[in-house]
Amino acid sequence: MFEIAREGLSLAPDQLREELNESGDMPDLVSGALTPQALMLTARTLALMRYPPKSEQLPDLNREITDD
Repeated sequence: MFEIAREGLSLAPDQLREELNESGDMPDLVSGALTPQALMLTARTLALMRYPPKSEQLPDLNREITDD
């Protein structure tokens, strides 16, 4: 179910599972209160917020900037 929910996203199935565990939503998934559609929406939201593709990530601001 995790694999399907995050298909095409920059979010690994283990990351999605960990996020659901940390947020306390895993019991809702197991009981069926969190529908597959809601799981897919949650995965999409998490991917956009926390795991953007490398091409969309902001540069590391802690990195030393040098002038050429």
